[in-house]
Amino acid sequence: MKTLTELNAKWWYRLLKVLYLLFAALMLLVIITVTVDEFSPSFDDEASYVQCNDGRQFPVDKVGMYSDYITFENDEFFRFWCATTFFDKPDGTKGYSINEGASINAKNYTFVAKETSRDWVATIGYSFLAIVIVALITEILRRILYYIILGTIRPKKGENADSNTAQ
Repeated sequence: MKTLTELNAKWWYRLLKVLYLLFAALMLLVIITVTVDEFSPSFDDEASYVQCNDGRQFPVDKVGMYSDYITFENDEFFRFWCATTFFDKPDGTKGYSINEGASINAKNYTFVAKETSRDWVATIGYSFLAIVIVALITEILRRILYYIILGTIRPKKGENADSNTAQ
């Protein structure tokens, strides 16, 4: 076996080419999916806040809330926070009192969740970089396979391939 024409006559080589293409497509799909997911819009805890019914606002990043899902503990905390007035005592300690007419048992706030926008430049840039890297890796693997099987990294297509193109 010295040429690609002879190699293409073998069933195992044709199967290997199909597996090669599936491998390259799978690698591209995985890398681009991870890239798109990495730069997707996400919860912005610094811009999100709780708006109390009395007009006060509290940032949620100080509470340790890192998703737009309000847990039971966060709900209790926000209800208490919005129903309470905090003040400094004369002895220097902090104090609080429940506002008149406020209830901790009723929802007394609105949660305003903000999201970061998708970074399209990074998404497209990293996707393009991934395509180039996968193309290089698969080409290197193809050349290694040619070297192992045919003894050269640039195999000839066939003896009569040149005479067919000249006609």
